[in-house]
Amino acid sequence: MLGVQTLNTSSKLLFLQLPATLHQGVTVVVCPLLSLIQDQIVALTYKFAIPAAFLNSQQTPAQASAVIQELR
Repeated sequence: MLGVQTLNTSSKLLFLQLPATLHQGVTVVVCPLLSLIQDQIVALTYKFAIPAAFLNSQQTPAQASAVIQELR
């Protein structure tokens, strides 16, 4: 599943977390806000016990490779 985040602030939480909780497999969300992505990863992982990870331009090649390996 692929989501492109274009919603207002109040609906971001629902938009980012709902697909991951309803569907099996990988959910990809594209979002330009790094802090929001990190907050959502923490919420999915610790609040809902859903494995989650993110990729962004600030990660090292090793970190990015680790995330990609998790997807396989």
